[in-house]
Amino acid sequence: MRQPLIGVALDYFPKATSNITRGIPDQDLASGIMPVFNAILAAGGLPMGIPEISNAKAIADYASLVDGICIPGGLDVYPRTYGQSFTEYVGEVRPEKDVFEMVLVKKAIASEKPILGICRGMQLVNVVLGGELIQDIPKLVGTSIVHNLPKAQPWLPIHTISIRKETSLYETLGKESVWVNSFHHQALSKIGDGLEIVAHSEDGIVEAVECKSPWILGVQYHPELMYKTYPDFLQIFVGFVNACNK
Repeated sequence: MRQPLIGVALDYFPKATSNITRGIPDQDLASGIMPVFNAILAAGGLPMGIPEISNAKAIADYASLVDGICIPGGLDVYPRTYGQSFTEYVGEVRPEKDVFEMVLVKKAIASEKPILGICRGMQLVNVVLGGELIQDIPKLVGTSIVHNLPKAQPWLPIHTISIRKETSLYETLGKESVWVNSFHHQALSKIGDGLEIVAHSEDGIVEAVECKSPWILGVQYHPELMYKTYPDFLQIFVGFVNACNK
């Protein structure tokens, strides 16, 4: 039996600088987040990068080819996709990336393929299902908890989250409270159809959502950057790969 094939949405870098294009300037690049690929491999899956394309049929073909979809972290989601105006607090966006990943997620949901959303990935899945986002936690909510500490070591725990019992995430990690890293300034507000909140930080920010059918898990933190130092977090990917193997 082959390993479950996991499609991972790649980032697109137009006109990339020569220091990352083998000396040839102004090339367009598709790039993946290696810790995500490594975590999927360590969990028993076979990751495959899916480049950002606009051909809907090709995206559907990718979705049918793989056993599950992972949407990693990245840029802010364009606010118009969830019915809000663009405010000064929004960071860099690429509407084309949003459209590509939203089509990929919709096709995966339609064919009941498991989905793992990490940070931006969770936010995007929430938007696909009719949810909305807080455009900037410090400016629009205010909290004493640090949710975005970009200069920290990637694996460094920053704050705790509380996990609801009788949820898949609780069964996966076996704990009601865990320390997580944190690299986001946006968060879920209105929750998308079919999703349920399964974890939150002390200030009420949503830290994880899930759906049992189809299998969806979204986490606001980055387990792919933590599992080598804190092996329990590999179980998030193990659970995902196992769901893709059914």
